[in-house]
Amino acid sequence: MSGYGLSGSDMRVVLDKKKENLYQVACLRLYELTHKNSVADNVGNHPNSYFNSSIQYKREMEKKAKKPAAAAPEKAGEKSEAPAEEPSNVPMANE
Repeated sequence: MSGYGLSGSDMRVVLDKKKENLYQVACLRLYELTHKNSVADNVGNHPNSYFNSSIQYKREMEKKAKKPAAAAPEKAGEKSEAPAEEPSNVPMANE
């Protein structure tokens, strides 16, 4: 479970449920600990539910990760696509 990035206290929570033969609850706790801010509907009831919920969570996280990238400010040294402003000291044709 350390491969999932769980702390020692998080692992104890899951392992305690396993020792109590509460496998579905242990599975649910593992999901909750590894999928922050996710809804864990039916996750402990069947392995396919865990898998499907996990895939949905991953897709949602990927969407959230793309949103800030699209609105990110320009990096230093990159040219802007906006047209350059005319210098104010150059007379216009109608002046």
